[in-house]
Amino acid sequence: MLQQAVADESLQNVEVVAFPGLTVDCAREHGAKYIVRGLRAVTDFEHEMSLVLANEQLENEIKTIFVMPSVRHLYLSSSVVRQAAVLGKRVISGSVPANVEAILLRKFQQ
Repeated sequence: MLQQAVADESLQNVEVVAFPGLTVDCAREHGAKYIVRGLRAVTDFEHEMSLVLANEQLENEIKTIFVMPSVRHLYLSSSVVRQAAVLGKRVISGSVPANVEAILLRKFQQ
């Protein structure tokens, strides 16, 4: 689903990889210098900061960048998206790529 979602021509520099283990190890293996993480609310900060500190101890050359969501996505979570799909509802418009929404609806309507 992720590979389909980033197949758009404007995202040619995005690569989807699955990996076991630590994110920082995967970043190192792929030559990444940055890990991009999203913060929806202040409540996410403490958990995310502990990950940053652990990652810096493991690999201090890889930095973490935090991005904030738009108001439209501020309180959106995978749990909300999944619950909507389980109930057979269309996922909030634009919350997930169209291919993901279609797959979720098919999966939970069986």
